[in-house]
Amino acid sequence: MVKLLGLIDLFAAIILISSLMEFELPVEFFFFVIILLLVKASIAITDPGGITDILVASVIVFSLFFSIPTLIYILGFILATIKGISSLAAG
Repeated sequence: MVKLLGLIDLFAAIILISSLMEFELPVEFFFFVIILLLVKASIAITDPGGITDILVASVIVFSLFFSIPTLIYILGFILATIKGISSLAAG
């Protein structure tokens, strides 16, 4: 189960880095990962991991509609990648 949650974080990281590099991904994939992140965040919403999931999901949503500074993409990518790798290592 923990590995699956880590994969969701890594998918979010892939979305963020691909958006930064202007690589086209299907919008359905964006929404699928956003929903998964929010469901995952609802498991422990007061936990730092849950807050991170909400922040990363917010960055992905905003990236669909607005131009976001590169630093925000990079910070979200780093947070999601660290969470994903640590979850995969813990599982």
